[in-house]
Amino acid sequence: MGSLPSPPPSTPPRSPETSLSHNRVYALFCFKEPGPNSNISNWLDCYNPVDNTWTHVTPIPGLIENHLLKDFAMISIGESIYIIGGRLCRKDRSQLQIPSSPTSTSYGGEERWPKIQRRYLTMATIGTHLCLLAGYRNIEESSLSKSRVHVLDTSATGGTWRCLEPTEEEGEKELCSHCCVVQFP
Repeated sequence: MGSLPSPPPSTPPRSPETSLSHNRVYALFCFKEPGPNSNISNWLDCYNPVDNTWTHVTPIPGLIENHLLKDFAMISIGESIYIIGGRLCRKDRSQLQIPSSPTSTSYGGEERWPKIQRRYLTMATIGTHLCLLAGYRNIEESSLSKSRVHVLDTSATGGTWRCLEPTEEEGEKELCSHCCVVQFP
């Protein structure tokens, strides 16, 4: 007995350059300090590496309002995202606090640069590209959050880093898990 060879693929594999356009990075966030009429529960955001945009997708289905899901894993299979495990936490508005973070930094000790505080950092791979997603808060402008993406092309000789334009959002959000990549046909 033996095995038959696999049939050739009907379409050639995507090149690394075109693979970015068929992938999206998904991450779960929650508000660090919400307004009086907003739900505190986690939500899913989508990052598009082609045009450097974040889009709100949906809250976690079935999650009780003003509860957070923590300590879970998130994976993608095909075009679906699965949340596995975790614990449900109730977050009381009267107990919301922003703890001081040891990740506050300033650039080179120079006074002319604003002090920033890192809020989240995660990464995802898409083909030969490594995407680092980071969120920051300027300590002097506490109501704004900035998201920035750094992309490393591992197929380039010596590695080529690109830093995409940061996006700003009102309010603070925090990353609730690592992200996952979903590939679309």
